[in-house]
Amino acid sequence: MINAKKYLFVKPKVAPKLDPHFARTNKGVQMGMLYSIPAHLFSLILFIYFELPWLIIINALSTAVYVLLYFVSRTNRNHTALLFTALEGKAFALSVTYFAGWESGYYLWLVFEVLIIFIGYRWTPLSKGLLLLLSFSCLIFAVSVLKQVAPYYQIDPNLLDLIYIFNLFNLMLTASVVFYILSKSSETAEIHLHRAHKRTRELLLNILPAKIADRLEKQTGVIADSFSEISILFCDLVGFTRFSDSLPAEDVVKILNEIFTGFDRIVLSLGLEKIKTIGDGYMVAAGIPEKMENHAFVIVECAQQMLTFIEDFNREYEINLQLRLGINSGNVVAGIIGANKFTYDLWGDTVNVAARMESHGVPGKIHISQATHNLIQESYPTQSRGEITVKGKGNMETYFVE
Repeated sequence: MINAKKYLFVKPKVAPKLDPHFARTNKGVQMGMLYSIPAHLFSLILFIYFELPWLIIINALSTAVYVLLYFVSRTNRNHTALLFTALEGKAFALSVTYFAGWESGYYLWLVFEVLIIFIGYRWTPLSKGLLLLLSFSCLIFAVSVLKQVAPYYQIDPNLLDLIYIFNLFNLMLTASVVFYILSKSSETAEIHLHRAHKRTRELLLNILPAKIADRLEKQTGVIADSFSEISILFCDLVGFTRFSDSLPAEDVVKILNEIFTGFDRIVLSLGLEKIKTIGDGYMVAAGIPEKMENHAFVIVECAQQMLTFIEDFNREYEINLQLRLGINSGNVVAGIIGANKFTYDLWGDTVNVAARMESHGVPGKIHISQATHNLIQESYPTQSRGEITVKGKGNMETYFVE
């Protein structure tokens, strides 16, 4: 057998209480049900007064249906409530038009019924198409048949005018309420969308340079660039692993967070780019993604400020942490890797040498390569360390910034 529910209606994939759009739509449906009850009661009282039995029965049934549908909508089944509202509305409009006549204006509700189709929560295109076809069929039937036949009841013209005015006013008021709910829902959705985009943007900027984040939002495919003149700084908290062994996990994270947050402020103030943290290590670059003429000078200034920060940190917390810093200058390739939890990273020999400058360095000193020394020697006093054996590079002459 064909599963009609599968093709006609789709259940929400998200729990209703967690879905803001569902909650807003459901509230609107409940308001619509509550409004329909007194509207039908008014017609019921009017028809009782003028002793029109069939119209009394129809309005009594409709009132009971809307009371039932209100409680159905309160169980988060607003798509079910809307379906039966759409079906009941068509049956009500056609039957009352037949009994009261075309001049009563009840056929106008067939036009309004189309609106209900477009606020059905998660209705499939097939279900909306079938309901739309049914609405147009009912409207055509009313115009071509019911308008031409004499009404079942011969109602006083003055009463018909009153009923028509009531229907017209009621229709305008109901349409206004529905459009207001839809407009408010749309505005709220736009606000949520804007906030979500802003939050996404903030998260992107926490892991990517602003220029790269802009490119990621606008283009697909690989994002990669070559930079010929940059400087890279690696720093490491010497002995932090041993130091952290004696501390609770929460304290370890707090200390690292405070230190790296301090480093982040330094990096931001100098216009540099934090690339990543690796355990208790920290990597910074100058000259990417925006070109920086004095990249070597600024990266050395960053290293000096980091040393000052860690000295102040030690005095404040009465501990003795030390930094080992290494800097190298040259060319790199930069880009985004990964599909999930992607990162902006650098590759090339310049990166490897900078990492070696740090690992072969001395705690409390800024260890730089020959390439960086050539760029800063006229502005910063340096001391030659002589030649050292660097893993993967052989003998290299390196320097300490005084």
